[in-house]
Amino acid sequence: WLHEAGVSGPVMTTQPYSLRYASGLSAIALPAGDPPGTARQAAGRYGARYIAGFGRFGRYPQDFQGSPGFTEMLSEGGLWIYRID
Repeated sequence: WLHEAGVSGPVMTTQPYSLRYASGLSAIALPAGDPPGTARQAAGRYGARYIAGFGRFGRYPQDFQGSPGFTEMLSEGGLWIYRID
């Protein structure tokens, strides 16, 4: 999905090594214990515009749902992707 959407640069994720291996995209880790605002700050620091996760990870993806500044792009088979607006 990330390649089809034209995503080219770092993605925040629950599995940075796996995402890098599978997609070739650079990745940074989602801070599991922090609120969405902290995730947004960290993503902004590294230029990440998308967050991809696998299954439940700390407070996510539940805390992104309805949180301002995050748009759900995909939720399928345990994979979820949000765009950081």
